[in-house]
Amino acid sequence: MTQTEPETQPEAESEKKASLLRQGLNSLANNVLNHPRRWLWGWILVLLIALPGFLQVKQFLVGGNGGVTQSQALHTKDLIEQRFDFPFINSYLIVVENKNFKLEDPRFERAIQRLQAVVNTFEDTQGMETWYRSRDPLLRNKAGTRTFLLVGQEPEASQKLELRTGEMRAALSPLVTELKQAGFEIFLTGMNAVIYDINLITTASTEAAEKQVFGLTLLILLLAFGSFTGALLPLLMAIVSMLISLSIVAVIARFTMVSTYAQSISSMIGLAVGIDYALLLVWRLRQEREKGQELKLALHQTILTAGKSVIFAGGTFLIGLAGLFFSGITALFSIGLGGILVVMVSVTASLTLLPALLLVLGPWLDFPKTLATRLQNLRPSRLWKPLSYHVMRHPWVYGTGALAIVLALSSPALKLQIRQFDMPNLPARLESKQGFDLLTQMEVSGMMIPLFLVFESDQPSILNPEDLHELRRVHAQLQANPLIERVTSLASPLQEHPDLAGQFPLMRLIAPDLFQMLLSRDQQLTLMQVVPKRLFDFDEMVNLCAELRKTLGPELKRQGLTLHIGGPAALTLDYNEATFSHSPQILLGVVVLTWIVLLISLRSWFIALKAILLNLCSVAVSYGVITLIFQEGLIPAIAPQAIMAYVPLLLFCLIFGLSIDYEVFLMTRIREAYESGESNEEATATGIRATGDVITYAALIMGLVFGAFTQVEISIIKQLGFGLATAILIDATLIRMVLVPAFMKIGGRWNWR
Repeated sequence: MTQTEPETQPEAESEKKASLLRQGLNSLANNVLNHPRRWLWGWILVLLIALPGFLQVKQFLVGGNGGVTQSQALHTKDLIEQRFDFPFINSYLIVVENKNFKLEDPRFERAIQRLQAVVNTFEDTQGMETWYRSRDPLLRNKAGTRTFLLVGQEPEASQKLELRTGEMRAALSPLVTELKQAGFEIFLTGMNAVIYDINLITTASTEAAEKQVFGLTLLILLLAFGSFTGALLPLLMAIVSMLISLSIVAVIARFTMVSTYAQSISSMIGLAVGIDYALLLVWRLRQEREKGQELKLALHQTILTAGKSVIFAGGTFLIGLAGLFFSGITALFSIGLGGILVVMVSVTASLTLLPALLLVLGPWLDFPKTLATRLQNLRPSRLWKPLSYHVMRHPWVYGTGALAIVLALSSPALKLQIRQFDMPNLPARLESKQGFDLLTQMEVSGMMIPLFLVFESDQPSILNPEDLHELRRVHAQLQANPLIERVTSLASPLQEHPDLAGQFPLMRLIAPDLFQMLLSRDQQLTLMQVVPKRLFDFDEMVNLCAELRKTLGPELKRQGLTLHIGGPAALTLDYNEATFSHSPQILLGVVVLTWIVLLISLRSWFIALKAILLNLCSVAVSYGVITLIFQEGLIPAIAPQAIMAYVPLLLFCLIFGLSIDYEVFLMTRIREAYESGESNEEATATGIRATGDVITYAALIMGLVFGAFTQVEISIIKQLGFGLATAILIDATLIRMVLVPAFMKIGGRWNWR
């Protein structure tokens, strides 16, 4: 064995004292550093295999929230699709306007007919309703210059329904261009179209955010390392992590529903942790090299020390993300899935690919050396130790003051209100949003969010006087609700002809289409369609669904009828109930498991508990800030908008994972100093000084990444960006610089028990 090589077999006495983790890291370090090119070729092979999946991942993701387990709304949808001939459970609305003439003009009617002809070329078009067929006043604005076609589609998987929006727009495009010259404005909208547009804008905004981040991140890394090689390596780790994790997401999405949020969040987290972990390792390597160690020995020691921190930091992050698996919501499952994959790949790449690259690059690591020397003087390293000693001389004053700031920033969260829908805040340039705005002006935007009530009789047929009586009662009750524009059911003819009750043959003659659509093929179920007046009343419709399930459902059950409620508002209710019902267990599980991992890592129950409490401070501040920005309209450029039900849960899980990173990095160095013989105060100051620069640069990069995602035009991504950026800023400044040294001083000997 040469003098420059790390020992491949530790001495027997050292091996007995080493932990299993240290033994594993030692074996890994030996393998990677003795065979670096083998590892590099292995990673290249993995990247080549992963590349096709990465390029195709968008094709397999579903928009919006996806599904939710044990959803009554989705069960109702299945009942309608499987047992009814109702054509409008999956529908588009094609809004048509011409301010130059009215619907009665033959030119308007011919334009509608031509649009119908194009839509009918799609084999899965199973129904269409126009004003010319029904003379329904809801299909016409007061001026008579605007209408819309209601187009029903056959049941398909969510991905196909969303992608069909693009196919239908492409088919309509030549005709739309031609009719535009005659003064027509035509917009394809509906919930599937909205989700399709959200997919497009989320993908485009995410890619734009990534491009913004790379240039500025490279500049920060260049300032940090003074080396082009050192700056490029963390970015390379982030790219590798995102590429491989998203390729795995693409494979999983072929077999189960995965939301498009998996791509956005994977990109956000991948950039943050991929750079973060690589930055920590390269920085520690620099410190080991400054001691005069040869590159291979320094790398070996880096893997044993910083590598351990990366593993525990990644482990705590995985705990937070894993909590999302238990929500039962596809969107949260997808975010957890994407996050877990990218963190696992990031940790693996940092411990294998990065050391192999560093060893092979060798002399080029500090290129150019003159730049590194000049930038060394710009680093704030010399500030951290005096600052920490100053805080520790007055721990109660600084600790109390910092906590007061935390409480002040967190207090707005007490007013945080969960709202359900954010259609009004979608970008105005989206075609689905433009169509929605025209429907709003017609006062028929509720057509986009109908409720579907399915009544199931315990008798062989629902066509009996008792069930029809209940159906008629519910019809009248809902029609009297000020939120409701129209109710359509088998009881509709009875509103004008009450004497027809029980005379089903005559009723069928009067309304044959109604019976065809609203009566199940086995006549055991009937469907009631409820159209709200406005989409803006979405929150109230969600509350109405909850009230109907709570009161009307049990009433009908006593009469022998089972009520199933579906539609967008009912599905949102299912999302909210799933979120709120699982949140306490998820939050408690994340806190307890994180504390256990920290206890193993830091070997101090007091420090582990302190880390949890400080993390909760970061979470609370982020809640307060997003409440001020999004709910209260603190920033004039951001209109007040909905905070969706699962944003607080998401922020909690993500912040707990990200903020613990810094705590692990810092406390690990403090413990190293303490175990080397320094006092509690000296070790604290030494650890803060050793990690001060790297945590500052890492926080700047994370803040930059999350700040870039605040530019994404979809509310949930924007809110997560603001919340995460705020938490990282607070964690890297107020908590690390003030609360940590104050608490370490106050804790004294308790820190090491």
